Amino acid sequence: DLQATRVEDICGALGDGLLAVAVGDNHRHVRIYQAATGRLLQMMEAAALDWPFEVNCVALDDGLLAVCDRRGEVRIFQAATGGLLRTLKEAGDTNSCVALRPRQVSCIALGDGLFVAGCTHGEVRLYRVATGSLLQTLQAYDGADRSVSCIALGHGFVAVGGDSHGEVRLYQVATGRLLQTLQDAGKTIWSVAFQDRRLAVGGADGAVRIYIMFEAQPSMFVKDALGKDEDEALQRAISASLSPAQGALGEDEEEALQRAISASLSPTQADPFETEYQKVALQSFFDKKARKAMEEKRKEEEKETQREEKERKTCAKQEEQAKDEKSAQLEEQRKKDKEEERLRRKKQAEDEVDQARLEAAKKAAEEYELRDHEQPERKEEEKERQREEKERKKRVKQEEQATDAKSVQLEEEQLKKDEEEKRLRRKKQAEDEEDQARLEAVVPSAPKPFKDTEYKKHYRTEALPSKFRVYTVVRNFLVVFYTVFEGKSVEEANELADDFTDKLANAEVEGLQNLDQSAKDGLLKKPGFVLARCWSAIGKHEVCHREFCGLLNQGIRSDDENVIKEAVKLAATMNSFCVLERNPGAKEPPWPKEDKAENGQYAWQLWRGGLLPDDKLAWYQEHRDKDYRVNMFLPTSTSKTVAEDFMRAQKNAKCVLYHFYLDPDLRCLHVNCLESVKSVQTEQEFLFPPYSAFRVLKIVEHPSFIEIDIKVHPDNRSVDEDVPTAPWA
Repeated sequence: DLQATRVEDICGALGDGLLAVAVGDNHRHVRIYQAATGRLLQMMEAAALDWPFEVNCVALDDGLLAVCDRRGEVRIFQAATGGLLRTLKEAGDTNSCVALRPRQVSCIALGDGLFVAGCTHGEVRLYRVATGSLLQTLQAYDGADRSVSCIALGHGFVAVGGDSHGEVRLYQVATGRLLQTLQDAGKTIWSVAFQDRRLAVGGADGAVRIYIMFEAQPSMFVKDALGKDEDEALQRAISASLSPAQGALGEDEEEALQRAISASLSPTQADPFETEYQKVALQSFFDKKARKAMEEKRKEEEKETQREEKERKTCAKQEEQAKDEKSAQLEEQRKKDKEEERLRRKKQAEDEVDQARLEAAKKAAEEYELRDHEQPERKEEEKERQREEKERKKRVKQEEQATDAKSVQLEEEQLKKDEEEKRLRRKKQAEDEEDQARLEAVVPSAPKPFKDTEYKKHYRTEALPSKFRVYTVVRNFLVVFYTVFEGKSVEEANELADDFTDKLANAEVEGLQNLDQSAKDGLLKKPGFVLARCWSAIGKHEVCHREFCGLLNQGIRSDDENVIKEAVKLAATMNSFCVLERNPGAKEPPWPKEDKAENGQYAWQLWRGGLLPDDKLAWYQEHRDKDYRVNMFLPTSTSKTVAEDFMRAQKNAKCVLYHFYLDPDLRCLHVNCLESVKSVQTEQEFLFPPYSAFRVLKIVEHPSFIEIDIKVHPDNRSVDEDVPTAPWA
C-alpha cells in the first residue's frame, strides 16, 4: 500500500521483525508492518496522537517505537499496542536538541533501554527510556556543516556518522569517552548499524564496510578481511605468520601461536589492516580454545554432579527401604502384642462368666430347696396374679401408645399440610411476580389494543383435537420460546423443549390417585383438561427455573409473531376449558355465592395479590371508570386471605390487592375454576383467558398497600376491541 508514495517521502526503521514507516502528507502518520509477511499491524494517526508537526525520523528496538517530529520533540510508544510511554522534551532549555527547531534532530536510535538523538549541529544526546533522564551530551562534530547523519547503539557503544567527512566515531556509553575514529569508511556516511560483534557502515559510494570488534580489546574495531569466513581467515593468518621452521621445532602450540602474533605485528608487513586482522584471528583462536576447554570442564563437572546425585539417590533409596522394613517389623510386633493382649482379656472374661454362672447355679439351687417347703396352692395363685397383672399393664401400654401415635400423626399431618399450603402459596406468588417482572422486561410499556395484536390476527377458536397434539404444540411453543427469549440455538432449544415436555407429561396424573381408572382415563383424553393440567403443574425447568404457566404468559404478552403462532393454539385449547359455552356438559364452577369469613371468602368476589410499580399505579388512576383488557391468562382466588399472603410475600416493593366483583345474575362466561385439575389443591383458583375485559371502579391507598376495585365484564364480546390494554396486572 506504499506504491503510490515517493521514496523521498518515506522514513523508516527495522527491528524485532517489525518495520516502522512514516509516510503520507508531510509524514503525518506512522505505520507498523510485520517484516516477514508485510502485514499492517498498527496505524498511528497524527491527529489522534497530537502531532502538530510532520514526522522526521523513527526507530524500533525491543518492542518500543521512537518517533521524532520536525520540531525535535520525541515520543516513545509500545510498538504492539501503540500506547504512549514517554515524551522526551526539555522546555525552556534553548540548547536542547529535542526541544527547539534551531537544533533539529536528524537521526535517532533505540537499544539496551537507552535512546540517543543526533542533531544537525553535530551534537549527540543520550537518554534513559525508563525515566526520560539525560545521561550524556556528546559534541561529535564542530561547526554548522558537520551534522550527524546516522547513529547506532550496541554493545555499550554509540556509533556516530557525519554527513560529508567520511568519519565514524565510536563512543563509550558509560563514560561518554571517544574510543576510536574510523576514517576509511568512505566520503559520505549514510548509515551505521551493529550486528553481533560487527559494525556495518554504508556510504554514498554504494559499498558496505564491515568492522569487527577485537575481543582482546573490546573498545577496538578493525576492518574485516574481504568478508571471508572466520575459520578460513584464521588459517590464512596462521599460514602467513608461521614459517616452516617454527612449525617443525616441536614447540608447544600456545607458544607457537604467541610467536605468530609477534611475527604478525612485524613492521615489514605490507598491509597494517591485514596484520591487525591476523592478530584478531589468532586471539579469536585462543578464545575459542579457552571456551572449548571451559565447556569440556563444565561437561565433566556436570557428569560428576550427575554421578554424585545418582549415588545420593541410591543411598537415599536404600535408607528408605531399610526404614520401611524396620517400620514393617515394628508394626508386625505391635499387631502380635495386641493380639496376645486381646486373647488374654478374652480368657479372663470367659473365666469371669464361668464363675458367675457357677455362683448363679448355686444360688438357684438354694432357692429351689426353699421353694420346695412352701405350699403349692399359694405358689400357683401368685403366678396367676402376676401373669394377669403383666397382661393388663401390657394392654394399657399398647392402648396408650396407639392413642399417642395417632394423635402425633394427626398433628404432624395437619402441621405439614398447613406448612405446605403456606409454602405453595408464597412460592406461587413469588413465581408469579418473577414472571411478571420478566414479562415487563420484554413487553412494551404501552401494549397494543386487542384489535391490533398478533394474538387476534392468528387466533382461531378451534381447540387441539387430541392429547398428542397438545404435547406436540407445547413442545413447538417451547422451542420457539427458548430461541426468541432465551437466545438458545435450535439444537439447544429442541433439547430443552423435549426435557420440559416429558416432565409435564409425567406429572399429568399427580393428584388424581383418588379417581378410579376409567374416570381418570376419561379426563386425560380431553385436550382442554390436559392443557389445564400443564398450566397448573408446579414443576420448573432445570435450566430456565420457571413453570410452564409463566412461559406461556410471557409468550402471549410479548405478542411476538413467531411465538404467538404456537401460543394461540394453546390459548384456544385452554379457552375450551375456561369458556363455559365452549365446554358442553361441563359442571357449573363453584361460584363464591356466600360469605365464609373463616376461609376469607366473600359472596361474588375474587382476589389477587402482588406488587405494583409507581408508574403502573398512575396508569390505573388515569383509567378509573374506564374499560381495559389484560393480555395474559389471569389467575385469581376466592380467598382474600390467600391473596393477602401472596401480597405480603413481596419484599421492598409496593403491594397491591386486586378486588374483582362478579355479576351475581349474569356471572361470567369466560372464567372457570381450576381446582379439579390442580396437582396440589390448596385454594379455589379462577382463571381468566387472555384479553379478558374489566373496568377500574375505585383505587384506595392504605398505609401498607394499594387496593384496586375492579368490575368483571360477564362477556368479553360486549366490550370494544380497541379499549386499552393494561401494562401490569
